[in-house]
Amino acid sequence: MAGGRGGDLLARVCCAGSCVGESDIRDFLEGFPNRTLTAAPSPFVFDRQLDPVGVGDVFAQTLGVDGFDELLTEAGTQAFIVVKEDAIVYESYFNGIERDSMLTSFSVARSVVSALVGIAIDEGHIRSVDDAITVY
Repeated sequence: MAGGRGGDLLARVCCAGSCVGESDIRDFLEGFPNRTLTAAPSPFVFDRQLDPVGVGDVFAQTLGVDGFDELLTEAGTQAFIVVKEDAIVYESYFNGIERDSMLTSFSVARSVVSALVGIAIDEGHIRSVDDAITVY
């Protein structure tokens, strides 16, 4: 990316100090391309069927750990949400973060977009991962 628009952006961000320390939500103010999104007229709302004990038990059995919340806190986790069959079954925030705190998602967004593209392909909205994004 050096020399192109991306390289210039990276240089500005690094000069702003983000390459030296942790990146945070304010980085978008330093030149990241962005656009405002408007809410859908009738947005999808996840059902809430919280089962923190059940989710904790699954992770305890899978990872062989006790104290799921403690594990997430010690790992530096800020937010952890589990969705199963269109319902939120676990939602918790750690290390000073609250439900309405603004957080960056970085690589988490890639996983979500990847899952959504797979669903869109399965439902016929996108023909192939090889299609150019400009087709849509």
